[in-house]
Amino acid sequence: MAAQFDDDTLIADIFREAARKNLPQKELASRAQLSEEALSRMKSRGSARLSAVMKLARAAGVRIAIVPETPRSTATCATSERPETPEIPKRFRDRHPELVWSNRGADDAVFIQRALLDPRFTTLLDAAQEFGIARLEQEWDKLAASPSKEVQRAQPATSRMLRNIRHGFEQASR
Repeated sequence: MAAQFDDDTLIADIFREAARKNLPQKELASRAQLSEEALSRMKSRGSARLSAVMKLARAAGVRIAIVPETPRSTATCATSERPETPEIPKRFRDRHPELVWSNRGADDAVFIQRALLDPRFTTLLDAAQEFGIARLEQEWDKLAASPSKEVQRAQPATSRMLRNIRHGFEQASR
């Protein structure tokens, strides 16, 4: 069964990300192990089998994540408008949309957890400056409580980076 997507959603986002990375369609098709014709059909129709979409995402260097929506008030649920995001956390979101590019309205915790699972020092430092090192450590503890392969893979680097950031913050506060 083929999944149907709006023009400006998942498949279009994947193609935009590939274009942003200057990845030609021919190379994208090769990396995804799909024919160029199949890619062209996906792009024009905006639909494809989920397995093909996953291959395409992997080839473009992006992750597809299913993230629960944040609870909304009853009044908000009755309309199609998303609740306003506070301005301060939005700055981190704007600087790091690649963390949760498939769900830009995701909760701050999701952005933080994605940063922790794909540890890059500058991203974690930016998150620590925005949300505080204690919040990052709290989110890491939640992830570590139910260790997945992704958590186990990230554990050495993430723990080391969090320790170094905490040490740096402590040094700077003296």
